[in-house]
Amino acid sequence: MKHAAGPAARAGKHVLVDKPMALDPADCVAMIDAAREAAVTLMVGPSHGYDAPVALAESLIANLIDNAIRHHLPGGQAEISDGPERPTTRTQSSQ
Repeated sequence: MKHAAGPAARAGKHVLVDKPMALDPADCVAMIDAAREAAVTLMVGPSHGYDAPVALAESLIANLIDNAIRHHLPGGQAEISDGPERPTTRTQSSQ
């Protein structure tokens, strides 16, 4: 087996693996067998990369980064919006 789950299970540790559990089905069976023999829990954690809240957070972070780059001014200054009508310019040391 090429995975640490088997030895961990045999050492009496509960095991959480990410998807995909393994690339080879035989490795999956070996992990399951090791967990059963050791009477420990083997759990496959779901990937949350496509969940709506994760996708929203990724989009918000990307927009923040884009805005920070777009509003960066030369000389160590950044345009910071205090509201829709009042953008101000501050140096990095005053932030």
